[in-house]
Amino acid sequence: MLKVIDLLSLKEFESFKLISDSSGLYNNVSGTSILDWETPEDIAKDFHPEDFVFITLYMTGQTPEGMRERFKALFQVNAAAIGIKVADPDAFSIPQDILDMANTHRTPLFLYTQAYLEDLIFAIRSAVFYNDANRVSLDYLRFLMESSEDMTVSIAKKLNPLFNDNLLCCCCIPVTEDIDMTLERALEDYRKTLTHNLYIYKSGDAFIKCSRCIVIIYTSDELIPSDEDSLRQILAGFMVDPDKFCIGFSDPKQGWGFCRRR
Repeated sequence: MLKVIDLLSLKEFESFKLISDSSGLYNNVSGTSILDWETPEDIAKDFHPEDFVFITLYMTGQTPEGMRERFKALFQVNAAAIGIKVADPDAFSIPQDILDMANTHRTPLFLYTQAYLEDLIFAIRSAVFYNDANRVSLDYLRFLMESSEDMTVSIAKKLNPLFNDNLLCCCCIPVTEDIDMTLERALEDYRKTLTHNLYIYKSGDAFIKCSRCIVIIYTSDELIPSDEDSLRQILAGFMVDPDKFCIGFSDPKQGWGFCRRR
């Protein structure tokens, strides 16, 4: 599940400054909401748990004195986090009682200045989508590895119906001790190669983050060469840095039998 702390590594969140304590940084994020002039009753009805909420009322330097009830409603609806856009973060302050409520409810509060709201919303929705899509792909990968040979093709097509007949499998294991961060960055780099309207598939490929490795299934409508330059070119297409991973390839194969490790 996508966490608040996962979003902070994205470039869209570079200007975010945490002003509450850090107890809610591992809250789940499943959506976004925007608070303009909604009443507490509107918030209770229309906002959802695990939303990352963006507040834009303070761009003119207003104080949050009239916002206490709205903050209370956001805390009660179990918002994942709250981002407040301000014109001058050094000149902005928030009452201590609101901070105390945020800390009690484990709802992190952020100030930000530079990011555009549309970019933030798109970044979160993309991250949520690809996080969920990766989890589904991981399930299908497990089914694929455990399936009988007569089920291989049907399960593979569920993983990606655009798979071609020529394939190459690859496993990438981080060489650093910071495995989780390396894998998250690899998934984020791959996600950036996709367009926002292309759903899950870049082409006839699969890029799956597992608990300790990245699994890549690369397919082509032509025979796949296995020389080192070609393999490096394939990795480059997935934004994988070979210096950061121990990498093993299968033999290039025609048809959907099991891939034999080299």
